[in-house]
Amino acid sequence: MKNRRCRLHGGKSTGAKTPQGKAGQRLGNFKHGCYSKETKEEWQMIKQLFQDSKHTIEAVRGGG
Repeated sequence: MKNRRCRLHGGKSTGAKTPQGKAGQRLGNFKHGCYSKETKEEWQMIKQLFQDSKHTIEAVRGGG
């Protein structure tokens, strides 16, 4: 909308004004959380655990 008006209704969007409305906007496109900060940190910890396990197994076997 180049003129910032709704093409269907002609009204101008003023955006959310209340704290509750603003919180709803932040979650508007949230669908599953696969790429959220918490999930990325969790996957990083799992990756590190696997790497540590691999090194431990190699050390026990005498490979390094």
